[in-house]
Amino acid sequence: MSRTEGNREQPSAGYDTSLDFSVEALPDAVVVADADTGRIVDANAAAGTLFHCHPADLVGQHQSTLHPAGRAADYAEAFQRGIDNERVNRLQNGDPVYIETADEQRKPVEINARRHTVDGQTVVLGVFREISEQLERQHQLEATTTRLETLLDALPLPVAVLDLDGTVQRWNQAAEETFGYAAEAIVGEQRSLFLDDTELTGLLDRLRDETAVSGYETVLRGCDGRRIPVELYAHPLYDDGTVSGVIGVAIDISDRQRRVQQLQVLHRLLRHNIRNQLGVIRGWAEELTSSEPAETDAAARISSASQELLEMSEEAKQIQSDLTADGQATPIGLQTVISALRELASDDSPPVEIRSSMPSGTVAVPAQTTRAITILGEAVLNHVDNGQLSVCVTPQDRYVIIELAGATSLLPAGERALIEHGHETALNHGDGLDIAHAHLLIQSLGGDISFDHADHDTPARTLRLELPRVDPNADSDLC
Repeated sequence: MSRTEGNREQPSAGYDTSLDFSVEALPDAVVVADADTGRIVDANAAAGTLFHCHPADLVGQHQSTLHPAGRAADYAEAFQRGIDNERVNRLQNGDPVYIETADEQRKPVEINARRHTVDGQTVVLGVFREISEQLERQHQLEATTTRLETLLDALPLPVAVLDLDGTVQRWNQAAEETFGYAAEAIVGEQRSLFLDDTELTGLLDRLRDETAVSGYETVLRGCDGRRIPVELYAHPLYDDGTVSGVIGVAIDISDRQRRVQQLQVLHRLLRHNIRNQLGVIRGWAEELTSSEPAETDAAARISSASQELLEMSEEAKQIQSDLTADGQATPIGLQTVISALRELASDDSPPVEIRSSMPSGTVAVPAQTTRAITILGEAVLNHVDNGQLSVCVTPQDRYVIIELAGATSLLPAGERALIEHGHETALNHGDGLDIAHAHLLIQSLGGDISFDHADHDTPARTLRLELPRVDPNADSDLC
């Protein structure tokens, strides 16, 4: 801002100082300019503070010198909007309105202007309020919004932000891919994807009452008319403590439902049809029994195979029952699991040494741990026919490690494959579902099962189980 004597003029002789009190009383910077000449005739102390000068130094300056040079027309237009009762903090092109201080610093301001006529002289009162902090908060909000939009687009799950009327405010890329609606076609629209619009209204009412939606299963309709089963999670969004909208995630569960349906069909097939037909086969096998050795042997083989399949079907049913049991998360003392391991050892099995380092206080694991350990322990003891088997139980802060170690391989090659490679393999002769049963059960409990190899050339001789602790003493500070 120029401060040359050539730009100064003394206040008009006709200027009435009756405004002095009200101007000085205002907390914001006030500059009074002659409406005809644009020359400043008065300024209060707050104006001196804002412009880094004595208020008297402003008197006589043209009001255009208060702003950066070179954009007089833009600032004149903005000031006129202030006179027309607008609160002005932006130029027409969106740039902030700045003032320039005596030491040539720039400060963003908001301007309010009013015309007053005193004793025939018309003046303009310009009220200036610095908005540096406001602009900084706005920039931070814009940066945060940009980051959030980038994050939403990076998420692999469909995410939408709606206002309380159901108008879509945000629509990420995964939502586009899942439901077929492009963001530009759906943002700003009240487009319900629910088969029944009242369902959306009900959910919005719940969220308006600050009740989150979690694991809500329903069906949405895609852009191409497809029905898409989803699981919804939604939370209210707040503005100054008031619910202003919602953010929701819709997880496509089409594949999950298909897998469940397929498993149900296979289960029914296994439970009824196959069992019934195996019963028929066994019955006819008994009818084939005769004095002829060949026929008797064939009948015995058929009957034996049928019995084995019947037993496997029973075990498959037990696996399903164990995996859906309500007591999976029920705590059980670790000592109970250790006692179950001790009971597995019998007189004709290899000697079993059990070592444990129990901390003070209770250590508990999910109740179904005993079932998994029993199945796995029996399989190991049936395979290990010489040498000693050692079991080491080591509680950690949030989980428990159980290691079974022997002098030889603990399981047959076919049954080791599921644990080592992570996928089911073809059953060899004599193989059952024991290892698959234990493996699935341990995973369902949130645990893990693996082999520790001494080297890559010899079969693993140590089986390592990791199971979560569910007792109050478990270290949960990080959760």
